[in-house]
Amino acid sequence: MGDRVSALPDEIVSIILSLLPIKEAGSTSVLSRRWINSWKLFTGSLNFDGSKTMLRMIKAMRTMPLETERAKYIKWVDQVLNFYQGQTIKEFRVCFDLDKNFACILDRWVNFAIGRRVQKLELDLTAYSGSRQSLNYYTFPSSLIGVSSVNALIALRLKSVDLSEDILTHLLSNCPLLEELSVSYSPSLVNVIIAGPSMMKYLELSFCFNLRNVEISATNLVSFEYFGPNLYNPLKNVPMLSELSMGGNYCESVVFSSFCDLSKVVPQLETLVLDLDCSIRFIQASIWNTQKADIACLGGKPKEVTSGRFESLKVVKIVGWVGNAADMELAVYLLEKAVSLDKMIIDPGHPSLLIRSVFEESRKKGEDAARERAKQLERNLPAGTKLVIYY
Repeated sequence: MGDRVSALPDEIVSIILSLLPIKEAGSTSVLSRRWINSWKLFTGSLNFDGSKTMLRMIKAMRTMPLETERAKYIKWVDQVLNFYQGQTIKEFRVCFDLDKNFACILDRWVNFAIGRRVQKLELDLTAYSGSRQSLNYYTFPSSLIGVSSVNALIALRLKSVDLSEDILTHLLSNCPLLEELSVSYSPSLVNVIIAGPSMMKYLELSFCFNLRNVEISATNLVSFEYFGPNLYNPLKNVPMLSELSMGGNYCESVVFSSFCDLSKVVPQLETLVLDLDCSIRFIQASIWNTQKADIACLGGKPKEVTSGRFESLKVVKIVGWVGNAADMELAVYLLEKAVSLDKMIIDPGHPSLLIRSVFEESRKKGEDAARERAKQLERNLPAGTKLVIYY
């Protein structure tokens, strides 16, 4: 029947190739002369995911030198970008352990993507060893200020990238199509103010430990995830918010004090996830007195909050459950206030590989005991509400 695909116009071939991962699109160059340069018109996702290499480095116990692997990764990305001839990019993703010492290279990559009106930009520069000094973080380039092509952004995800308040303000003001913003481990971020007309639907702020003030007025926001320092009433106008995820020292005080009017601020809330950060809690299980003091100093106790109900709340998930008095009181409070609750999920596990390996024996005992205490919630379950305990 002949090779009908190769007979297609370049424009159609480019669309087909753009549906493939970049490595698979590039491999088509060996098919024939017709295909040698076709992949260079690729306009899909440039996903330079080096996570598998970093996982091998962890398992190899440092026998794979970081600098050697960095050089290989940079060569790979540069080779692709040097050959690339497309005028636009749907998605550009960098995922590898790179710090400020590679700022010139990273700036070049970011400007390359922005110059081709990238819609989704992600930089995940997490250190494979799990830690990095704040002074070594790569800083998102200020050279983007004034660049008109930045307005094509729909999603921006930055992890272990330092983002200044000025750059963030510029992006929020000049990216009218921005629907998703995720910022994790940004030491310079102190104030985040989202106000005025916005298409923002998904917002994540996590592990930005110098944050002092967050104010969100986004009428289209449907999901907000926060893990970090205590904040006072960050949600100003979010009528469409239906998914709320909170963690760290902040999450219990949110329900009990600074968000005592949460049910009024977020009337459409359907899913609530609370990460109680059990990395220390399961090691120091007897912390009820400390938590009680924390709740009190933040403005109130659960029993004092009597007004307001979560009319739309369907699912509550509590991660890092220990099962002490503070946890029980939190869960019972939510069972009382969520009048239409379908499911309460209790997860005593902890995602940290370090915690799970170093404290394996005590972790298992602690989680088993936490599950047994979670079963006591069955007597508080309203009719129609299901209790799910993760094992």
